[in-house]
Amino acid sequence: AVMLSGEAASGDFPCEAVRAEAEAALEAESVRDFMKPQMYGDCPPDEGNKPLQEDDKLRKTKVVASLGPSSWSDRMIPEMIAAGTDIFRLNCSHRRDGDFERVYPLIRKTAKAMGRHVECLGDLQGPKFRVGEVEGAPNAYITMNQGDVLEFGLCKDDADLIRPGRITMKPTTEQIALVKACKPGVTLLIEDGIMAVEVIEKCSESELKVKVVRGGHLKARKGVNVPDCEIDCAALTTKDVEDAEFLLRLDPPIEYICVSFAQKGQDLQELIDIMDRLNVPLDKRPKICPKIEKPQAFTNIEGIIEKSQALMVARGDLGVELGLNRVPFAQKLLIQRAKQAGLFVITATQMVESMIKNPVPTRAEVSDIANAVWDGTDAVMLSGEAASGDFPVQAVMAQAAVTREAESVRHRVKQACPYVTVDNQTPLRPPRMLNCEMALKRQEMDHTKRRTKVVASLGPSSWSEEMIPQMMRAGTDIFRLNCSHRRGGDFERVYPLIRK
Repeated sequence: AVMLSGEAASGDFPCEAVRAEAEAALEAESVRDFMKPQMYGDCPPDEGNKPLQEDDKLRKTKVVASLGPSSWSDRMIPEMIAAGTDIFRLNCSHRRDGDFERVYPLIRKTAKAMGRHVECLGDLQGPKFRVGEVEGAPNAYITMNQGDVLEFGLCKDDADLIRPGRITMKPTTEQIALVKACKPGVTLLIEDGIMAVEVIEKCSESELKVKVVRGGHLKARKGVNVPDCEIDCAALTTKDVEDAEFLLRLDPPIEYICVSFAQKGQDLQELIDIMDRLNVPLDKRPKICPKIEKPQAFTNIEGIIEKSQALMVARGDLGVELGLNRVPFAQKLLIQRAKQAGLFVITATQMVESMIKNPVPTRAEVSDIANAVWDGTDAVMLSGEAASGDFPVQAVMAQAAVTREAESVRHRVKQACPYVTVDNQTPLRPPRMLNCEMALKRQEMDHTKRRTKVVASLGPSSWSEEMIPQMMRAGTDIFRLNCSHRRGGDFERVYPLIRK
């Protein structure tokens, strides 16, 4: 069983929390038979009381910290290094005003003065897809209701803005390719999947008719994802080429360059071609690190690995395109296959997301980091937590502490994911037949198959006569009556209501 506490008792979305746990458990069960038992049988429970590992010199897992306003000042760089940062990420999405030109030599100078080996990673933005501007006031929006049929197309002119009945995108090279790739049946996800529309008719190469599958309030410049399409456009935009040239001219040379939204090996060849054109010596070339965030990458993973020296499991866009509940299995497959190929693996996105506003991580976040270490990741990454959060130093310290402790018991934990095949070629006596394309399996939707129970704690958000049946329909199997809050006759009222 998995349990909800405040999420169900006092949160704003108790039914949604139940559904989320039920769906995640169901999907995990659907692939559980492919995983190996993780604990050795002779591991006594009292080893949970072992002394905490506090010697950071023993830590092997790297901490990657994204730079931004919270962390790239002259004062913060040495604090971030002292806290445990091993790799600084320069996010080219935010390259402007000379910040990179200032901070890069500062990192090198500070690390040398502190006697620390600190590396740098340049992250190219890649092609981004966004809707255009909304007609009206600066904060205007249109309401999309489920079942509405809308026009969806490229802007015909500067006055062709988003308005009721019509969604538009600017006609950039990448967005022209996106609309061209769409056909009836394709789903477009808007604002990280909060809203979704399905193409029902292709009117022309630049115009679609879509039906709203999941509605909401659409504001200007929200992101668009198209999981079902391999979009025929260059992996590197004009901006990416300029940023890559900047990164490749840095002295001393940068250690890693990430290619976002890599779908095939050719996408990485574009970066190699730039290195060739700039005559970058082989011994000074950065490691190429594709970010796996598109479903198409799993089909073409061997071509991607062939041109890579590192790999990032980029769970943000991957969670949008693949679906949140399929990401954990995909993560295990990617880490295992990349490690078999000798690549340096980074696991990224929302690892300690709560630390953007809080000085300590949640228990779930700690478990997430530890499980990534036990899966075999070489590094764990901080995004907004380090770049724009309120506690960047504490976030680094948290990741360092969790990875250090996870490593100290790794000898007691078996790696869950067995050997991942290469082009369906298996080793002798494989424990299971796995390949990276299995990450694209259909999500399990039949809740009659779910065996893991969902426990929901009762409280003001969930124990009313209206909410109890909704919580049951959402998937609650066990209600928790927390006696810390037994007062006012609430239990006497709610217990018979549950049974009834």
